[in-house]
This record gives sequence, C-alpha cells and structure tokens, in this order.
Amino acid sequence: PSVPAAASECGNQEPPRSNAGTSSSTRVGTGSRRATVPRPGFTAQRVRISPTSSHSTSPRAHSGEGDGYNSADESSSWSATPGFEEDEDKESHFEIELRRVKGFEVRRMVPDGNCLFRAVADQVYGDPEMFGETRQMCIDYMERERDHFSQFITEGFTTYCKRKRRDKVYGNNLEIQAMAEMYNRPIHIYSYSTDPINIFHGQYETDLPPIRLSYHRRNHYNSLHDPSRPAVGAGLGFGSLRGNNVDRDQVKAAIRAQQDQQIENALLAEGRFYSDLELTEQEIERMVMEASRAEYLAEEHHRQITHSSEETSSSAAGGPSSSGVSLTDSAAINRSSNVRVLLSMGFSYFRVMEACSIFGDDVNNMLCYLLETEALKGESMYRMKGKAAE
Repeated sequence: PSVPAAASECGNQEPPRSNAGTSSSTRVGTGSRRATVPRPGFTAQRVRISPTSSHSTSPRAHSGEGDGYNSADESSSWSATPGFEEDEDKESHFEIELRRVKGFEVRRMVPDGNCLFRAVADQVYGDPEMFGETRQMCIDYMERERDHFSQFITEGFTTYCKRKRRDKVYGNNLEIQAMAEMYNRPIHIYSYSTDPINIFHGQYETDLPPIRLSYHRRNHYNSLHDPSRPAVGAGLGFGSLRGNNVDRDQVKAAIRAQQDQQIENALLAEGRFYSDLELTEQEIERMVMEASRAEYLAEEHHRQITHSSEETSSSAAGGPSSSGVSLTDSAAINRSSNVRVLLSMGFSYFRVMEACSIFGDDVNNMLCYLLETEALKGESMYRMKGKAAE
C-alpha cells in the first residue's frame, strides 16, 4: 500500500487530516521516538513512515517537489488570516468547551512566531519568557540526535538547525517531538476538539502529566492549564517548582538540575559500558586460561601414557632402569614443589598450571611470567611481590 507523507516537518498549521474521511494516524520515526496522531471520531491506526516520503505540509511552505526547503513560512510573523473575524465565535466556543469538559484554561501566548516555544516553556517552567532557552535546548537535542531527526528534513540539517535557532522562526511537529523526548513528557495538541488530535510521546513510559497545547487558526499555539492539577516543573527534579510559587530563579535552578541529571546519567551509562568491557576482557582471559589448562592436561596425559609404555618396554627388556626412575621421580617432585610454592603466593591454580606448562620446572621464569601477567591490583599484587622476594 502507498505510504502517507510524514507530518513531522510542518509549520504552525493545523495537523493534517484525512481527505477521504477515513481513519489516519502518523508515527514519526522508529522505536520510541514517535508522534501518534489519532483523529477525532475514528479508530487510530499506526503507520510507519518512510523518511524519504517526508515533505512539508505548511500552509505556505510547499512550492514544488524537490524545492529543498521545509517550511517557507517560518520567518513570517503572525498575521490575521482571511475570515479572522468569523473565527472569533469558533475560538470562543472552543475555549468554553475545553473549560466545561476538561476544566482547562487557555493561557494565550504572544503571536510572534515563538508561540510554540512560549507555550512549552509556560507548561514546563511556568514562564513563557523562557522561550529562548527552550528553543535552544530543543535544537541542541535535535543536533545530538541528528541521525534520527535528519531523516525527516529535506534540506541540509545544519542549515535547518541554524535557522530554527533564530528568534521568531516557527516551530514545527519535528520540534514538538524533540521536546517531548527532551522533557520525557507526552505532548497533547488540542484543536477545536475536547480530545487531543495529536499526541507526541517521550522516550520512555512515565507517569508524568502531559504538556498540553492548543492549536488555533492553523498557525498559533497556546498553553492549556488544568487548575486542579498544576504540572509546572514535572520531571525537572526540582521539588519546589510547583503550582503558582514559581519565579525565574527557580526556573533557572530547575534547568541546571536537569542538565546535571543528564550529565550524571551520561556518566553512569559510560561507567556501565566500561564495566561491561572489563567483564568481557576478564571472560576472554578466563577462556584462554581454561584452554591452556586443557592443553596442559592433554599433554600431561599423553606424557604419562608414553612414560608407561616406555616402562613396560624396559621391564620386558630386563628390568627398569633405576637411574631413569629416579630422574623421573625427582622431576615430578620438583615440579609439584614449585606449584605449591606459587599457589602459596596467592596465584590461581589455572595461572600456575599455565606457567608450568610453558616453563616446566623453571620456577624463576614461572614466577616472572605470573607477576607480569597477573591482573590483580593493589595490596594483593604487593603481597605477591613480597612473597616472591622471600
């Protein structure tokens, strides 16, 4: 079946609807990064979007296939669209229904092209004037996740991010998805309906309340507040950032706490990586020692069989050679004594037998080999060297 175009890169416009009146849903990207778009009145279906099929759906963005520019209206300031006056009744009815059915209050944002970032900053930090920091952190996150987000951009990714950092440049669905992942909170978009028409998911399932935005006149976002459940500061790790007792210093402290947490998580992940690497090296070393021991045991078994055959032949020829038996017994006793000495120093049996299979009865070379290759550290190694000196 044909693959519908992704809605991941569009300007501040009404989320795309099905022209034929059938159910439609969009998932942006793969894995946990996605934006599911259930349509009001229909059963949502999830469709995996091919990144190559993505194109702009901004109202004034798409001038032709292959134009290489995602959203031509991004640098335009907000202006009243045709029928603006007639839409006032629709807007008023929308706000009344949201208040009656959901208990949400619409907090209006300045219509200056920063409205998306203002609305998200109002939801997260309780201060829409934090839109600049919110915009920059969003683009920083997209650049860190370049391999994923670049799939949905038809122009150069660096050029796109550079433009998106500018003041009054519209934010699109791609930025909404990035912020949902960045704050790890779902983002619900309401547009002339008491049910969200777009739902953008974070990276992991959490019990954090969603970020709620309302979408108006195909080019403007506002912030929706639930007075009964204040959600400002949720997920930032800053306990006092709740409700109405929020000031700018608290917001900045919350941002610093969030950044510190991200750094700590990165360090923990790096530590786990190197721990796994160390365990892998230890496992390889253990396998090598076991293989060496198995080789030694096989050689020892073969030597005993050969020695037994030689003794049988000597007996048949006229009795055992007393000098030969004495030499063999002496070598065995000497080797056994060397093994006991090395084991008493704290070296493992596998390592001692490995050294024994390599150097035979030469206890000095065996000891040097074990000290050079032993993976122990700290006091244990010093203790072994002390015993070796004795």
